[in-house]
Amino acid sequence: MKVTLRYGGTLDDPAGLPRLREDFQDIAAAHSWPVDLLDRGEGRPTGPGRGVTLAPPLALAGLKVFVHPQTDPLWLTFDEAGVLTRLGDFGPGEPTSPPQGRRLGRLLQSSASMQTSIGGSELHRTVVGLLDYLKRAYMSDLDVSDDAGYWLDRDDAALRRRMDGY
Repeated sequence: MKVTLRYGGTLDDPAGLPRLREDFQDIAAAHSWPVDLLDRGEGRPTGPGRGVTLAPPLALAGLKVFVHPQTDPLWLTFDEAGVLTRLGDFGPGEPTSPPQGRRLGRLLQSSASMQTSIGGSELHRTVVGLLDYLKRAYMSDLDVSDDAGYWLDRDDAALRRRMDGY
């Protein structure tokens, strides 16, 4: 069963982004998770993470946390207004896409998602915990959609049945 967490919202105080970055870098370091940092205007991440963002300079700042080596990162990047924003690809068939055979372009998305299926219920609980902290400390309007239902019910046994088969 494919399970995805989708999340979006706005920072309560955009000036608090440096503190958010520091907090999540500390959390990642404690778990030995790689992190990519994105700073406004650079368009390329810095840090020991595995990601490479090939894009023109962007108005994004924040970080990507690689909680599991085989999943997408937890995107915690924001535009100047503090809206959670991530990069996405646009492909052939879209009006602004480049001709076939050239590098695909990038677009901004005002929400993010992370599939947790491959890591099972333990990974899912971990990411929900990170999103809980994000909501309490930085984004009171954080909206989370959870395919497994765990965000709403916090039923560990039900989550294990849904994701791990027991």
